[in-house]
Amino acid sequence: MQTKIAVITDIHGNSSALKAVLTGIERDGEIGHIYCLGDLIAIGHETNEVLEQLYSRKDITFVMGNHDEAILNIFEGKEPGSNDDERNHHYWIAEHMDPKFLPFLSEIPKSITSEVNGKKIRLVHYHLDGTDQFLPIDHNPSSIKLEELYKGDEAILDRDRYFLELALEEAEKALEEKYISNGCGHC
Repeated sequence: MQTKIAVITDIHGNSSALKAVLTGIERDGEIGHIYCLGDLIAIGHETNEVLEQLYSRKDITFVMGNHDEAILNIFEGKEPGSNDDERNHHYWIAEHMDPKFLPFLSEIPKSITSEVNGKKIRLVHYHLDGTDQFLPIDHNPSSIKLEELYKGDEAILDRDRYFLELALEEAEKALEEKYISNGCGHC
């Protein structure tokens, strides 16, 4: 029997939307596991509520998003890597986030490889460079660029599917079957 999975992403501190999505997944009754592709926090103001909903669940595997990383950077005394209003907002989120969630967030990897129904999948929030840093958003993506970006990456070459959380422009312009975008659902 095939295992059914759900992929969620870009919750961005929206607790009521997350609750609705999780309720729908639970109602399905056939979903064996959930993968969350990052950006649990920031943008929305319900960071603590979102983290409380996700923290204790054992049926979700997480990867870190760029906003999650920005908030962690602030807690570590580093610059968040954002500018202007986004930077100010990241500081606001960090100021209001319950520090009890720091160990949970800091243990989330930026990339994982898993196997589902005999197929290898690699999960990331967005493209990473060789040092595990998020690359800038490519506003003119193509499958050729994706192939070049992941050339020589055994985890990618071995995979059957590769989930990426991508900017809408990328999802609309460039993806082929082996690169599956969740379409930036933003819960």
